Amino acid sequence: MAFDADKLVGAEILGEEALELKVENIDAFKLKQLELEHELKLKELEKKEMEKRKEDELKLKQAELEMKERLEMEKIKEKEDELKLKQAELEMRERLEMEKLKLEMVKERKQH
Repeated sequence: MAFDADKLVGAEILGEEALELKVENIDAFKLKQLELEHELKLKELEKKEMEKRKEDELKLKQAELEMKERLEMEKIKEKEDELKLKQAELEMRERLEMEKLKLEMVKERKQH
């Protein structure tokens, strides 16, 4: 009977040690799981930041392109305005020349 009691005490001690090891393993597993979850969240944040940065870069490039396009349109409009002004100037000179010729013709008629 003493032998059985020793076995029982020994088995109980082994059971407690096994339970402690199991608890330690579970704690280590939970800790590792938390570390991995944290790492995953960090990677997700990095990914979101990178996507946001890329999105901002695209918006900036688009704004730059729009600004360049507006500048080009303004330059074209400016050139068109210059051409219109030169054309109007030429037309005025032409009219002036015509008026001068008319005046000369009238003077010549009066002289004859």
